[in-house]
Amino acid sequence: MLELHTPLENAGHKIEYVYFPCSVLASVVAKKRWGADAEVSIIGFEGMTGSALVMGDDRATHDGFIQMTSQALAIDASQFKAALDTSETLRPFLMRYVHAFHTSHLHRFDQRAMQNRGTIGSMATDV
Repeated sequence: MLELHTPLENAGHKIEYVYFPCSVLASVVAKKRWGADAEVSIIGFEGMTGSALVMGDDRATHDGFIQMTSQALAIDASQFKAALDTSETLRPFLMRYVHAFHTSHLHRFDQRAMQNRGTIGSMATDV
């Protein structure tokens, strides 16, 4: 059982486990330089943490934590990497997931940028 706010990954730190949520929502959070956090994505039952491992890195790019008490399957990162290295099909299969996951990040950023642009534009015309 994973409790509320349980950390799954810490930006810049070595990934210890890969989590496959069963009934969980996990937030992926980017830290801004001035100390504020921005949620950049959500991982649900269809996803996984540890996408950096799939791409050949062993460090997390963002923080990740549990949004509500729930369950997830977990595998040690070294066992996960061994499976990636020995299977001919696992890495290519998971690369499709990672691609879709990161594409959804970009789509969310594009939407926010357009919303912010509209807000800033309307503020400028109101002056």
